[in-house]
Amino acid sequence: MAELATVTVAQGKLAGKKVSASTLKPVMFWIHGGSFQSGSGSSKFYGPDYIVTEDIVLVTINYRLGVLGFSRRNCIWPTKGFLDVEGSDVVANNGLRDQVMALRWVRDNISQFGGDPHNVTIFGESAGATSVHALLLAPSSEGLFHKAIAQSGTVLLCQLKSTVSNQRAFRLGKALGCETKDPQTLVEFLRTIPDQEIILAQGKALTDVEKSVISTPFIPTDESGPNAFIPGDPLRLLHEGKFHKVPYLTGVTSAEGKLFITGGFDPATITNEKLLPRSLRENLSPGDSYDLGSKVKEFYFGDKTLCGETMDRYVKVSNLVVIFLLDEVSDYLIGRPSHVTKDNDGANTNRMSKDQGPRTTDYGLTDNESVEGA
Repeated sequence: MAELATVTVAQGKLAGKKVSASTLKPVMFWIHGGSFQSGSGSSKFYGPDYIVTEDIVLVTINYRLGVLGFSRRNCIWPTKGFLDVEGSDVVANNGLRDQVMALRWVRDNISQFGGDPHNVTIFGESAGATSVHALLLAPSSEGLFHKAIAQSGTVLLCQLKSTVSNQRAFRLGKALGCETKDPQTLVEFLRTIPDQEIILAQGKALTDVEKSVISTPFIPTDESGPNAFIPGDPLRLLHEGKFHKVPYLTGVTSAEGKLFITGGFDPATITNEKLLPRSLRENLSPGDSYDLGSKVKEFYFGDKTLCGETMDRYVKVSNLVVIFLLDEVSDYLIGRPSHVTKDNDGANTNRMSKDQGPRTTDYGLTDNESVEGA
């Protein structure tokens, strides 16, 4: 089935004019966040009013999300979302493959809109930043971009082992009425289920232990074979230098975790296991995860319970985990130890400031403080 792209061009200087190669503008290619479950490239959130302050061409995109993505019912199942069923005709990581398709469109067409196809910067936040890092490792994206900016994210924070994603696919099938061990039987069954039912049942793909720790059952997963989007373990690929050699900028903001503890958040939902990195939890039994999480909790919080009084400390610890992983990625990409510093110049964050209000508390590093090897 052919993929379709809808392009909307705002009226402006390009209306009715031909653009010469000498006046082509740099292209900024935005990839939205949303835990690979929600969000869009809508101009309501990511239009030029929020992002463009220089003379550039801005491109924002949509890509398939969750187990299916928000797609029409008549779409063919194997081309949807982040479902991974090894041994079937389902292709994994289609949300990421959509991003490559969009980059190819930019390469072939952006000059008609005043953009320079040889000066494309990909940038994204959260899941969008994870996507940026994934594109750095993906052979299929070679030559499609020339600079990369990852805001608060790395693929090391958000990638499932294929064994885990396969288990979730079979649990989803069971929840919908098909208990089988055969991958193709599962896929053929799911093709008979309306999209809405599958989307609403996504959460049932998680075990009770997983539900206490995460809420995103279908995200990018590792693959094998000649058509794998990321051909191997991301950390190993970084270590071996198998990534696109382009200028790379990454960073975090203070109090990253505060976004998730606003409103009606209940500190009691933070289980011991939730204090451990995902990559560590996946390699431990539930009992070992609980025991190790208890030790982490004792180290950082002593005998205090997690409550409003101690949440600032929790946010700071969460921030340090993100900083550590971003710094680890940077060491490999740059080829030498990187140096993490803090710039305390406040800035208007547009959409987030509007949603969350102005920042009133400072977390993380103090002014002019740095973290070596954080």
